[in-house]
Amino acid sequence: MLVNLTSLDLSHNALHFIESGAFRKLEHLRTLDLSFNKMIHYTVKYFPINLFTSLAKLEELSIQGLSEDHDLHYPEAALSQLVNLKSLKIDGLNTTFGSGVRSLKHLHFVTITSSWPTKICYLKTINSTFFINLPYLKKLEISFCPISQVDPLAYKKVNLTSLSFSFLNQYDLYKAFDDLSGFQNSSLKNLTFIHLYLSAMPCRYLNSAQAKYLQNIALEVLDLSDNRLALLGEDFASSLPQTLRILILRNNRFSLYGLVITQVSHLMELTEIDISIQNQVEPYFVQEGLAARRYMETSVDARNIIHTESTKKMLHARVQRVPLNLPPNLRVLKASQYYSLGTILLHSSWNRTKLSEIDFSKGFLTQWSEGHIHETITKIDLSENYCKHINRTFFQSKNSLIYLNMHNNALGADFAEDNDGAILAELANLKYLDISYNLIYKLPSEFFKGLTALETLKLSKNELQTLNTTFSQMTRLRYLDLSRNSIVWISEKVRNDLDQIGEQLSVDLTLNPLPCTCAAIEILNWMANTKVQLQKKDFLQCRFENGEIEFIGDLEQRVSSLKRICASKALVIVICVASMVIFGD
Repeated sequence: MLVNLTSLDLSHNALHFIESGAFRKLEHLRTLDLSFNKMIHYTVKYFPINLFTSLAKLEELSIQGLSEDHDLHYPEAALSQLVNLKSLKIDGLNTTFGSGVRSLKHLHFVTITSSWPTKICYLKTINSTFFINLPYLKKLEISFCPISQVDPLAYKKVNLTSLSFSFLNQYDLYKAFDDLSGFQNSSLKNLTFIHLYLSAMPCRYLNSAQAKYLQNIALEVLDLSDNRLALLGEDFASSLPQTLRILILRNNRFSLYGLVITQVSHLMELTEIDISIQNQVEPYFVQEGLAARRYMETSVDARNIIHTESTKKMLHARVQRVPLNLPPNLRVLKASQYYSLGTILLHSSWNRTKLSEIDFSKGFLTQWSEGHIHETITKIDLSENYCKHINRTFFQSKNSLIYLNMHNNALGADFAEDNDGAILAELANLKYLDISYNLIYKLPSEFFKGLTALETLKLSKNELQTLNTTFSQMTRLRYLDLSRNSIVWISEKVRNDLDQIGEQLSVDLTLNPLPCTCAAIEILNWMANTKVQLQKKDFLQCRFENGEIEFIGDLEQRVSSLKRICASKALVIVICVASMVIFGD
């Protein structure tokens, strides 16, 4: 039965022993996970030399989270049988890899970690001979280990293309940069230094001293996330290699004082920047600016000046005269949870750039009244901004938007007033729209009139009771999510529009109090007979005249049962009326 098995996961069990012939018939196995079995140790007893003999095709092996004995050695004899092994995940022991693994010519990726709940890692030093028996290694990841010293000479004895150090609580970022001297003119492409700091200082600064060895490394990806960085010096930014394609600076402490995206504008190959989760507390200068603005808006004289058309034009022109200088080939900007950055970018002009994707989620952009989305943007995430107001001209005629996420805002009131569909009218190219969780209680008939190319529409987790919006123009619509609303009525016009789109359309109406009443039997009858694909039918709910709610179950049976009940009620009404007429005479 298991002879053709290609993947086997035995992790997080209570294995006490593995027989030497346990894997004898698993000749096609490519992935094996034995991690987090604490009763197994790195000894010949548990890893006999012939344990993996049959696994000639195995490519990935995970054996981390095992032994708690720091004096043990790696099971090299057993590992040496895995002639096609490419990836090894293992604990960090207080030793180096022995000659037994030297013959593994395909072993390119090694991960050494201390993973919860075992917290096993005794690796304290990477000495000059650390890689001597791993000559084919290309990618190394070490995390949650007590490393305090790295000999730069070690890097010269291996041809790494990717190095990742994260959460090494004894190894500081500045020291890590100094040790890069061993990578001069090497093949290193990806460098990750995450959460490397010994100091209790709340903020840190990078300058040319940290960049001196970066200049001669043809890096393509640099990740410095979670290092309490507050500022990149101009000398550090200018020393970054021109080969850099992706820069990741997540979860640091950058303010708006020095915009990282403008500091790296000289990097011609840079296509993606991730500066999410920054500026959690507004810096002093921003607070001063907000205070000045509040004074201007409350002062009578100032108010008379600031609101004149000439002054508005002057301020607008001033912004336009000083465009933001962005990397010319930047395509993706991730700036989620970076307060105020979205406001700056939406109110500024840019130099010529290829920027097409932006993430401004969780940025407290509470008013989308002024500013605009640059015409090159095809994908934007504006979710979870607590926005309560959107200007009808926010989406301008010259736009390229294909993907728009406005999930979890509070735009319901503005949407309800948009009777002519002006807010979304210019989004003729849009294919994906998420306006779920927006306190939407009403959508005017023409609200979606401009969305002729839409394929996915998410309206879940709102407060819609009646669905009376035109869908006839959405001939390409493939998925409509109406779940978790309060829908009790779907107009005939909407039903006909959806039927015109037909079986290519999937609709989710789950967790709505759909009516199971005689007055609304036509809706259930439509649901039972429409060619539209209704999703998760087992979770469709039904509300009766007495307010009770239960799952609909089989739609055809429910309609048939309801018709009988309604026919009986109709007969009773006819008899009562006839009796009243007879006795009345």
